[in-house]
Amino acid sequence: MKTIDELAKFLHDRYEHHAKENEWDTQTSCKTEFKDLPDANKKTMIAVASDLNTLLTGTAERQREACAEYYKSNCKDFDGYVYEVILHTPLNQTTKE
Repeated sequence: MKTIDELAKFLHDRYEHHAKENEWDTQTSCKTEFKDLPDANKKTMIAVASDLNTLLTGTAERQREACAEYYKSNCKDFDGYVYEVILHTPLNQTTKE
């Protein structure tokens, strides 16, 4: 894949494919080609593709920031602690057991 838009299209197509396989009924407005999606949906898929690209190909520091931001945005019980641990733990630190 060459661009974020191509990755977004791929993710959309695969999501619709797997939704159908798993008998998940997606919104009618989304059961279309990527280019015909509503603008808000298309922008969302492009943002997700960009985040995924950063997570998979970015520097270790940027990957850690993306992980911390995901946690901050998506976890109900967010209290800041795990976010700070993710963001500020040295990249070469390992857990001793």
